[in-house]
Parts: sequence; structure tokens; C-alpha cells
Amino acid sequence: MPRPLENPERKGDESLFSLALNARCEYALMRLRVVAGEIGSPAFKHHLAEANRLAARAGYLYAREPIPTLLRDAEELEDAWNDGVKKCEEERRAAGEQIRRPDIEKLIDEKDWYALGLPFPEQILWSLKRGDRVLIRWHFLTPNVNSVTYGNPYRDAALFGTLDDLSVEDLDVLLSDIARGRPWRRVRYRSRE
Repeated sequence: MPRPLENPERKGDESLFSLALNARCEYALMRLRVVAGEIGSPAFKHHLAEANRLAARAGYLYAREPIPTLLRDAEELEDAWNDGVKKCEEERRAAGEQIRRPDIEKLIDEKDWYALGLPFPEQILWSLKRGDRVLIRWHFLTPNVNSVTYGNPYRDAALFGTLDDLSVEDLDVLLSDIARGRPWRRVRYRSRE
């Protein structure tokens, strides 16, 4: 009795070995076109496109497997495999974000920073007033003499506000954007004049 395929997306001829072997055969046929001096011919383009399609499909369906030896020594096939793996990972990440997005928004509305893995605004304020630099998921707040500077992993830096005027509400806005996975876009340049 044949066993059912683990991934319902896979068809009978889409085992990792068969995809890699077919990709390698198409690649060999393409290389024959190169030897024959037919670079750019319709046959050359067809074999190259099919080899890339098969290698990318293998990478997509078997993203958690190591790259097969049949694809490893040909740069074009290895790149196609990596493209397939990348596409699969992006789709998985997007699907996970779609599932988590409502949960994140609910936790932000409730200001449940602990559940989001973020420090409480009061803790941040206390650390800044002590003169400590605060790191929040690769974003940081640095206290200076009487001001606080915001920075992120993209090397964007801006004045966050004055240390005396900094409030829990200001930090709530920052924590909300960080929880959503985006850089803080509401940097305010303010002064009390």
C-alpha cells in the first residue's frame, strides 16, 4: 500500500530526488546548447528556464532539507534552489504574521508589554533618568544631559524628547511601533519655549 505524501502540495513526481534530477538533466541539455554555440536560442532559453523552475520548486517544497548534491555544483541551479527556499520562508513568515497580527494589536490596545516581550514604560523612564542607555529589540534610547536620543538598527537617530518632559504616553507610542515590527516613525522634535 503506498504511503500518503507528507505535503499535500507535492505531486507524485515531485520528490526531492526527481526534481533535482530533472533540473540537472535540463541543465545538462542547456549546457549542450552552449557547446553547440546556440546561446540565446529558443531551445537554450527553454532548458535554462525549466532547469531553474525545477530547482526553485525543489527548494520551495523541501526548504528544510539540505541542497541536493545534483544542484550544488551548478551556480545557476544553486541560486534557483535558494530562491525557492527564500520564497517558502517568506510565505511562512507572512502567514505567521497574519495569524499573530490580531493578537499583537489586542495586546498593544491592552498595553500588555510583558506579553509582547517588551519592558514597561515606567522601567524605561526610570533607567533613562538614572542615565542608562535602554535597548528595546534593537532600538535604543540614549540619555544625554537633558535630552533623549532614539536610534534603530538602520542607523536612524533623532531627538526623542527632553528627559524632563518624557512621559509614559510617549513611550507607549514607541513600544507600540516596536511591537508591530517597524521603526518608530513619529520622532518629534519638540521644545518647551
